Amino acid sequence: MILLTALPSTRVCMSSKHQIDKLLEEYEVPQVVKDYFPCGWHHFDSEGRPLCVLRLG
Repeated sequence: MILLTALPSTRVCMSSKHQIDKLLEEYEVPQVVKDYFPCGWHHFDSEGRPLCVLRLG
């Protein structure tokens, strides 16, 4: 039980230390990825996982 209560504060500390929120806000996908891996996020499945739609062909 002690481990479960310690995890959220550890994540917050780790997130602020490595500026994860800033990275998620400012990250821009490189053009080569956009050109050769076209896809898009489309809602969520029944278990809450994000769905990635890939364009094939």
